[in-house]
Amino acid sequence: MPAYLSRNPSRLASLQELEKLKDLLLGIARVELDPYAAAIGAGEIFFSCRKAGITIRKSNDCLIAFYCISSNLVLLHRDLDFDLISKIIILKMLK
Repeated sequence: MPAYLSRNPSRLASLQELEKLKDLLLGIARVELDPYAAAIGAGEIFFSCRKAGITIRKSNDCLIAFYCISSNLVLLHRDLDFDLISKIIILKMLK
């Protein structure tokens, strides 16, 4: 397996592999939102869940959910927090 596909990025064996990795990362579509709006939106999701008696274990999951909702994206996940969030907020998901 090429080093750039390994789990440890410090194992890049050459400058060519670093360039391949950069090309792969730059080819990924990015979702860009105002960070303050995203933080506020994530906080609102977290608060809505708490108000309904649901505790989200990782607050970053609220941020990810907000990005997906704001950008009309489908979330592919394997995380209980997103299942819980989707009970309160409409979140398009695949498992």
